[in-house]
Amino acid sequence: MITALVIALVVVLFVAIVAIRRARVLDSYHRRLEKSERLLELALARRAGAAVALARSAALEPQRAKALLRAAQAPEKTATFTAKMLCETELSAQIDGALAELQTREGVLVKELKVRCLQTKYIRTMHNATAVRCKQLENTRLARWLKLSGSVKTRTANFADTNE
Repeated sequence: MITALVIALVVVLFVAIVAIRRARVLDSYHRRLEKSERLLELALARRAGAAVALARSAALEPQRAKALLRAAQAPEKTATFTAKMLCETELSAQIDGALAELQTREGVLVKELKVRCLQTKYIRTMHNATAVRCKQLENTRLARWLKLSGSVKTRTANFADTNE
């Protein structure tokens, strides 16, 4: 009787320790995910700023400049994450068109835009890798049973990158 009680106590203690460790790991991934979301938003804002600077310069045709300016300002006006990603896809397409138009010219604004696009691409890749790992941890049996993920929404940033 006492042996069974000791074994049960050891099993419960083991499960508790594993659950605590898993909760800490999941919590650290959620913190990383929040940080990478902030970094991604900052990179997207910088990319949009570089696109606005290029659109306001005299380097582009007026129609292309208006379309680029409109696409660069659209993500600020959206409320949902999905709508924002659609606006970012449109901005990527407009940036590709503008860079294709300016492929023979290498000005400061063009270089700045290319750098911002590359930074955004790297940060989005990092964010998505963190989000995928976080989803994997959230989908483990122990995390689902003990509801370790809480109310955090784990989402990947899916939008078309520029061709740079």
